[in-house]
Amino acid sequence: MQGASVLKVPNGKLVKARVDFVERLERVQITGDFFMHPEEGIANIEQALNGLKANSTSGELEKAIQRAVLLNQMELVGVDAESLARAVQMAVENGRKGNGQNP
Repeated sequence: MQGASVLKVPNGKLVKARVDFVERLERVQITGDFFMHPEEGIANIEQALNGLKANSTSGELEKAIQRAVLLNQMELVGVDAESLARAVQMAVENGRKGNGQNP
């Protein structure tokens, strides 16, 4: 299945997530108008989420994101791990509802 979401975080930044999943997250793509240092760090976050159960809670996704941020000494600007996790979780939910192709 595929799912996608768009989340506007409280400070006005957008987070977009696309996921391919069955029972586990097979491919996660996160984009948006937020910043990250180093910029290529988003790949580390996406990699940390790949393989997690598709029905993971937002808290479980957030912990995986926080671990990736710490291990790779990244800084998130304009977004936090909770918002990224929520966007991924929403993408999975949208995919299950069958409306996850075009957020």
